[in-house]
Amino acid sequence: LASMQGERCAYCEASIDDMGYHIEHFRRKHHFPHLTFTWSNLLLCCGKDDCCGHFKDRGGSPYNINDLIDPTNEDPDDFLWFHESGVVDVRGGCDALKTQRARETLRVLNLNERGRLRQMRARQLQWYKDMAPDVFQELMGWPPDDRREYIRTELAETAMQPFCTIIRHFL
Repeated sequence: LASMQGERCAYCEASIDDMGYHIEHFRRKHHFPHLTFTWSNLLLCCGKDDCCGHFKDRGGSPYNINDLIDPTNEDPDDFLWFHESGVVDVRGGCDALKTQRARETLRVLNLNERGRLRQMRARQLQWYKDMAPDVFQELMGWPPDDRREYIRTELAETAMQPFCTIIRHFL
């Protein structure tokens, strides 16, 4: 799971080295015992109690599992947008069903809690921007093909980092 996901939580993208981790069953063992050892039901998840897998099964209930975005079978980018502030929103242009599922996923996993998680995302993006503060202004003067290549390279280099989605959405 760590090789597939990187060393980060499948839900919030926090570093599992920093937060601890557990093996998460997207569909709970209690309700879906036949999926307990099914590979497509397993995720690497952070150990935080105030969001993600532990919260889903304790604080986010009740919920219908079919109302959640399944990161093993769906691309959360089709549903969610990460803002520079660390807030996660429903992606613009989603139909009513996708909007409802995005909102329910954010609620059940508590991915938009006002404290630590938002700050961690925003700090990661700020760290990234501070590494080369002038490059983003310079990019505007580059030829479009060079700009696309730079961004493609940056996306590849940050793809397995914690909170990579906020960096990807910024780029």
